[in-house]
Amino acid sequence: MDRNVHARADLGEALALKATLAGELEASRRRLLDLLEPLPDEELGRQHSPLMSPLVWDLAHAAWYEELWLVRRLAGDEPRFPRNDELYDAFLHPRAERPGLPLLSPAEARAYAAAVRRRALEVLGDVELDPSDPLRAAGFVYGLVVQHEHQHVETMLATLQLGEVEYAFGAPPPRGGPVGSVEALVEGGPFVLGTSDEPWAYDNERPAHEVDLPPFWIDTTPVANRAYAEFVEAGGYRERRWWHQEGWAYRLEAGLEHPDRACVEGNWSSASGAQAIQNLYDQYPEMDAVFVANDQMALSVLQHACRNNISVPDDLGSSDSTTSPKPRSTGHPSLPCTRTSLTWAGWPSKELPALSSPTGMAASRKNRAPS
Repeated sequence: MDRNVHARADLGEALALKATLAGELEASRRRLLDLLEPLPDEELGRQHSPLMSPLVWDLAHAAWYEELWLVRRLAGDEPRFPRNDELYDAFLHPRAERPGLPLLSPAEARAYAAAVRRRALEVLGDVELDPSDPLRAAGFVYGLVVQHEHQHVETMLATLQLGEVEYAFGAPPPRGGPVGSVEALVEGGPFVLGTSDEPWAYDNERPAHEVDLPPFWIDTTPVANRAYAEFVEAGGYRERRWWHQEGWAYRLEAGLEHPDRACVEGNWSSASGAQAIQNLYDQYPEMDAVFVANDQMALSVLQHACRNNISVPDDLGSSDSTTSPKPRSTGHPSLPCTRTSLTWAGWPSKELPALSSPTGMAASRKNRAPS
């Protein structure tokens, strides 16, 4: 094959990659704009929670981040609006301060985002995706921007769920029902964790490396109330072999024969989370830990802590379910959580029909759990 054929093949691959990158940019932007489209401008400019930014800040920040990397860094352009470096650099102003900044209006933010996108696509048409440059190789910097925008969509979803915004999120999840207690054996042995060849992987996902695990058993479903009640009735609180050392010591000290928990039912929403944490504190003002059904309710716990000068995690820690049907949010201050099996929840069996679809919040006076 002569050099001209090789050159044509390389050009064809580069054009195909650029078309893919343009499509990914369009998809992430369409997802963001579609999310905001039903909302009036006044809702976009309002701060719906002290934990979150106004939605219009997220929109303009996504455009600023794209300009920073795909226009200024790749093409050497001057900033379109120099003051945006002060307004939309996430490291310069905590979320609580952002509503007081001279932010772009929704119309200005949309126009800014559209102008940046037009220039970014112009740069994409001319840029050389040099495989020797880590930023350009396989379009890495474009993947960085695309994933950043998707992450802000998740953050904006959390903002909407925390606020009192009228927004159709679809049908609520169905209530749980009885489930079997089936375990599966995961064969031990070596496996490859991470990646060395996925071009858009983050640095903490690299490199691929081998990990050797011993065999272990795992439940195929979350533990249901009925199964936990059977554990208690079968003497689980009297058999040392089911407990780690710290949990067993606390069980003896407290004289527990069953879970020492209080439970409040909710419906996955931030509003029910706010009501649940208030009810629990009314009943148990000395509690120091909560088990929360999902991220939206956990954010309500953090809001309550902020308003009442409760130190997190010194005064209040949390464990949250990993079975929430809603996407896990990113980019917000986190309530320190132990992502734990529902076996550790200790919810009274009569409070909820099944922990296979938990919707509420449970409190503990001590953050201890059987293992």
